[in-house]
Amino acid sequence: MKIVSLNAFESPLSRTNKIRLKKLTEELLRLKPDIICLQEIIKAKTARRIQKLLQPYGYRTFIQPKRIFNHGGLVCAVKLPVIKHEFTPFKNQGVHVSLQLAERIIKKGYQCVKLQTDTFPVTVFNTHVASIFRKKSKKQLQTRFVHVRQLLDAIVKTKGNIISTGDYNFTPHDQEHRFMEKAGGLTDPLEITYFPTVSPKNTNRKKSFIWPKYSVRHDYTWLSKGLLKKLHKQKIIFDTPYKIKRRFIHLSDHYGILTELKV
Repeated sequence: MKIVSLNAFESPLSRTNKIRLKKLTEELLRLKPDIICLQEIIKAKTARRIQKLLQPYGYRTFIQPKRIFNHGGLVCAVKLPVIKHEFTPFKNQGVHVSLQLAERIIKKGYQCVKLQTDTFPVTVFNTHVASIFRKKSKKQLQTRFVHVRQLLDAIVKTKGNIISTGDYNFTPHDQEHRFMEKAGGLTDPLEITYFPTVSPKNTNRKKSFIWPKYSVRHDYTWLSKGLLKKLHKQKIIFDTPYKIKRRFIHLSDHYGILTELKV
């Protein structure tokens, strides 16, 4: 079973959204994953477009499109039989007077999709946790903490095999990383590698005035103990630029994660 997760960077600050996301969809199809989890697909029309592009290839795609925005900015596309699915918004939607206000507009939360493999069910959580725009802001840090806590509450209540993936906006050194391991009983297979998913070398971050100019890891695909035993490999993908209309650009401002399980 192959899982791909990526913050797809549909940003109003990017002029390359349309061509990047088209190329991204092509590259996703080339990888032939069984499960695709995307974050930051902000516009409802973009989410519907991706859903339409994936449908002929056997994917059932879950989105939350409203009039303008795709709630949560989340997309989960699967080829496996679906037992149930739902989207849950976070109760705390961030600080009003801050850049977190933009995140309130799309109602951040998590998708929960329960699937049936040939041998057992698997529950997939796809999320995008609150961003920290000011590292010393206690309110913003508290928002991130309660997002992780709400997600963990749902994970703990879920029995069986679990995959929790997405952009968590914390590093392996932050307390939330330990909470995912200890309270959630999950493992980060890339923990000891220190491979970044966010880098100033990324073409979409070179002119950024918001984010720091250093490499860091914010993206994860966590596995429960039962699935960890079936792990074949996990690696960073989409970390090199692609030639798109005579330009070499990255497909997102994040790098993705590919996970393969012997299922």
